[in-house]
Amino acid sequence: MTIAITLLPTNIDAATLARFAALLAPIETARATRWRQPTDARRYVVTRGALRLLLAQHLGTAPQSLAFRLGARGKPELDMADIADVHFNVSHAGDWAVIARAASPVGIDIEHCRPLDYRAVGAQVFSSEEQARVDRAFDQSRAFFDLWTAKEALLKAWGLGLGDMPAGFTTPDLNDASADAAHFAPMAGLTPAGPGWMARLPVPQGYRGTVCMQQPCAAPTFTFSLCAPDALLRARNDLQCVR
Repeated sequence: MTIAITLLPTNIDAATLARFAALLAPIETARATRWRQPTDARRYVVTRGALRLLLAQHLGTAPQSLAFRLGARGKPELDMADIADVHFNVSHAGDWAVIARAASPVGIDIEHCRPLDYRAVGAQVFSSEEQARVDRAFDQSRAFFDLWTAKEALLKAWGLGLGDMPAGFTTPDLNDASADAAHFAPMAGLTPAGPGWMARLPVPQGYRGTVCMQQPCAAPTFTFSLCAPDALLRARNDLQCVR
């Protein structure tokens, strides 16, 4: 099984942004106008437009024709009765966005590393074992955001959020993994109680990112593409991304 991951910059010119905005549904356009900061609105528009382009390319349809709905736990999914094996997730931070697509439920998260009270924030979402990892790390900022993105990605893969008792389970420690990806067994608090795979993302300096997928057995293949937004728009159904 393959997890296709796309990284793209969101700091783009006004003309390119308008082309992404033209791909959105009215409800998405309305949501974009509700962001207070222009940078937040831009990130949202680019991410949603890119998601439509990538899914449309995979499904062989027009980006504007795609319809979305919220699943039972509020996670966005395609509103297509005959599509059962196309799962996706998105995240954006700073000047970058990441999009993951897979045949099983997937979660992805990217964060811009920044100064925080790592212990105070971690106490709200980390288990005691996870907090200990941050406390003993030489680079606490990196350790915190590695753990934060891992926990976010795992929760999103299961359709959960930070309000769903995230401190009730301990996220796998990717630093202990013998390979680039780590397999983990079913954990209490996650429903369905299935195993999964998790991997770090090769994101720009100053950022950390993790992807996670529900997957019971063999390790998935992770494919990673860095795409220029204007190239993504030009290519449409024949994407030519920089790899």
